[in-house]
Amino acid sequence: MKSSILFVVLTITVCLLLLFAHNTKAQDTTRRPGIDGYTSIDYDPDTNIVTGYSETILTDYSLESDYEPQVLLYISTGSYPPQYVAYGRGYSDGYDGASITIDVSGDPSTTYTASGTHRLRATLYDDYAINNYPYVYNYYDNYYFGSYEGQGIDVPWYYFFASPFYSTILRRNEYISMGGTHDSASVTTPNEADHLQIVNDEFETLPVCDRLQRNITYRIVDIKGHGVFSVEGNFIRESDSNVPDSCNGQIPKYNKECGGFPGSTFTDHLNAACPANGDYDCGYDIPDEQWLSCRANGTFVPLATLDYNVRHARIIVSGYSTPIPQGYMIRRNRSILPPN
Repeated sequence: MKSSILFVVLTITVCLLLLFAHNTKAQDTTRRPGIDGYTSIDYDPDTNIVTGYSETILTDYSLESDYEPQVLLYISTGSYPPQYVAYGRGYSDGYDGASITIDVSGDPSTTYTASGTHRLRATLYDDYAINNYPYVYNYYDNYYFGSYEGQGIDVPWYYFFASPFYSTILRRNEYISMGGTHDSASVTTPNEADHLQIVNDEFETLPVCDRLQRNITYRIVDIKGHGVFSVEGNFIRESDSNVPDSCNGQIPKYNKECGGFPGSTFTDHLNAACPANGDYDCGYDIPDEQWLSCRANGTFVPLATLDYNVRHARIIVSGYSTPIPQGYMIRRNRSILPPN
């Protein structure tokens, strides 16, 4: 978070304009006369919302009657060239400042930058006249305040411009732009798990009672298909099941705790128990098996939904009796598709 100070003094006695802008940190509580600018951006993981905020505030209330603060706010991603995702403009609220708040939905592992522009415009004019045609306002500008516009005042520094001698000058615009200054702040969204990707899918025969076992290795990926890597481990678990294996009448073991899998991959081992009564077609069916991501707030987010048909001599996963192709994406809506 940063803030910028813009200090403006208009000295009519010598017909000079002094524009002074000074950068300081947001936590600095020393308020300079003039304008205080501030820009921030935050991410809420519970709502997946990125919120950008920027304000321009008059800190010298003696300027209220003659000056109006403005603020512009851009939300962008990337470095160069930036990709702009939202834009907003705030005007004076009739008291001492202008502000704007923008909310956007966040993508995982993405850096969002809020860029604020803090401007001041003078409302100084002597009077106005209306043309008969084309019925537009012309503002008397006898001290030629409008000459301060177009001078490239857009960075913090000192500026001096001499006004010409007194004369009858008209301008079309009521407001005079006094320049501005900029600040920015950034936030990076976490690399959140979104679905699973097939790394490997293979079969083997276990020596005990010649059971078939299917070993599926998954990669945990984000919404963009990038692997979600964590040294501490990705905490995932399986959905609860009460379906017994008809081979032994017991519920098959499954990952019911939020265990941490180091890196971004893990392997699931599927097999039926040894037949207790010589029934080699025994096993179990789970049509709505889910792998869940364990979030820090105690909630679970489904990553993939699968259909298990597990028997002593065959194992079918979501209609695939043969290995699911490497790289295929498995999502919570049951879709199994090749990568984009």
